[in-house]
Amino acid sequence: MAEKKHVINTDRCKACGLCVYFCPKEALTLGNEFNEMGYNFVLVDDDKCVKCGICQTICPDVAIKVMEG
Repeated sequence: MAEKKHVINTDRCKACGLCVYFCPKEALTLGNEFNEMGYNFVLVDDDKCVKCGICQTICPDVAIKVMEG
């Protein structure tokens, strides 16, 4: 079985923080770098993440995907 991974579209992220708030393992944080729209985007700590997919479900801008591969 293939391992799951995060794919974050940093250009879509508007730094709303919902994924950070709802992450059960506190694996997501808002970074210090900014995207083209001027928002600091989400970063994932793969050591903490359990790939549950809550971030993908809660993101209103469809900026996060948890995929096989």
